[in-house]
Amino acid sequence: AKYWCRLTQHGCQELAWTYDQYKRQSKDGKITIEGDTTSKTVSVTMTDLKAEDSGTYFCA
Repeated sequence: AKYWCRLTQHGCQELAWTYDQYKRQSKDGKITIEGDTTSKTVSVTMTDLKAEDSGTYFCA
């Protein structure tokens, strides 16, 4: 599994996740995550960002 997280005071807030080559969206539709097993990469796209979305993000 691959996760896209936002760092909070309590650790990782999981925003989106995927298994293998599946493409998934976050509940609010602002984040898309997609794994590619052939190239061994993960792509994350974040859209419609606002100032309150500022912060530290990481994959896990």
